[in-house]
Amino acid sequence: MKKIPFDIKFRPEIEAGKYKVVTEYGEPVRIICWDSKYHTDLPVIALVNDGDGEDMIHLSKDGKTVFDDEKPIKNNLILVSDELEDDLEAKSLALDERANRLAADEAAVRDLNLQLRRELIRIGVISDESPSGDGEENPQ
Repeated sequence: MKKIPFDIKFRPEIEAGKYKVVTEYGEPVRIICWDSKYHTDLPVIALVNDGDGEDMIHLSKDGKTVFDDEKPIKNNLILVSDELEDDLEAKSLALDERANRLAADEAAVRDLNLQLRRELIRIGVISDESPSGDGEENPQ
């Protein structure tokens, strides 16, 4: 399961169930309000399930909690998704496949260059003593 930082811009995906919202400690969270007028810097109101019940917290748009008596509350939010992990794994496999194709293409180019060099030597355009790939012409 992959984790990404909470951001209010993911509201549609959260409401559609694509992401689950949890605290940084993995406690389940229910968002009950996205646009609270209580405090303009803290528009998100959530209920955190602490195992014994639910605690209400106010959060910023990026899921950060407020300070209570100048002690930080450790309920910052994150998003988790199995789909996100699947997407990242698919992208990783695609990149690996592309890297393998590029390596094969590079090997094919080296082989073609060697074949070309041999043919240029055979027809006398370059000498056999020429350094590989410099294209030095054979004086005639």
